[in-house]
Amino acid sequence: MAGRRVFFRSRFIFYFSVFSVFCIPFVCYFNCVCDCGVYQARIKLKRTRFCQSRLPYYSNSVSSFNVPALQILRSNDVSPQPGPFCNDSISVYYQNVRSLKAFSTNDDGLRECKLSVLKDIVYGSDFDLVALTETWLNSAVTDLEILPHYNIFRKDRTGRPGGGVLLAVKDRITVKNTLSLPGETIAVEIILRNNELALVAVCYRAPDDQKFLPHFKSVLDTACQSKYSSTLILGDFNFPSIQWIDGSGFVNSDCGFDHDFTNMLADAFLYQVIDLPTRKENILDLVLSSNPDNIVNISVDSTFGLPSDHYCVYLFN
Repeated sequence: MAGRRVFFRSRFIFYFSVFSVFCIPFVCYFNCVCDCGVYQARIKLKRTRFCQSRLPYYSNSVSSFNVPALQILRSNDVSPQPGPFCNDSISVYYQNVRSLKAFSTNDDGLRECKLSVLKDIVYGSDFDLVALTETWLNSAVTDLEILPHYNIFRKDRTGRPGGGVLLAVKDRITVKNTLSLPGETIAVEIILRNNELALVAVCYRAPDDQKFLPHFKSVLDTACQSKYSSTLILGDFNFPSIQWIDGSGFVNSDCGFDHDFTNMLADAFLYQVIDLPTRKENILDLVLSSNPDNIVNISVDSTFGLPSDHYCVYLFN
């Protein structure tokens, strides 16, 4: 009998030791409440220190134990360290839209205004700059109707229908000045990182415009000013015969509009970065940059964008 008592006592001590090590640190209680058929169970765990060193836990920690920081990072739209906006990378959407006032038919067979489609595209991708040509707008359409939360700069064609250019700048980007330039051109100065100044312009040249080159020369003269750290010019220039190779334009003749245009770009040290057709088999829409190496990604997309006979272009600068 004494041996059996010793045996059971040792077994009891062993199980009690195991229970003390693994189960006592956790105090669990269930609070079951039946309210309108809803069963609620709550489990409360006592905090136990298992690590010998202190884990980092502060407001901006990205430790796996910092649940609020993980929730912020996974939301994809909130910065864990919010502060003043820095235009370190700017996304740009460009297209010749062939009228913002027109209606188009969607995949469901419903008619919708192209202006509404534009809002879905811009807000869905959160573009910083939106450049459009052939807007076909007039004074009947106000800036507030186009893109709320963007500063709208536009030049509508007067005297005859069609044409028109528009540049929308997200309201978090500082616009220092708007430039008055001839022709169907709109240009603004924006402030980049380290207070650098950049020039962004949108141009449209109609196929029969014989006054374009003198007007565009004034744009290039402005862009060549030393105060600008970079220049970005977008637009539909309607030069289908120019062959673009490694950022430079080549033509078959030594004279004419095409030749003069390519010489002007070379003199201004501007590079053309689109190498895919933007309308049928032609490169009509151009993106001219003084710093092409800063453009990390550029795409010409025939499936994305507004319904138009021109493809959309979006880039990250």
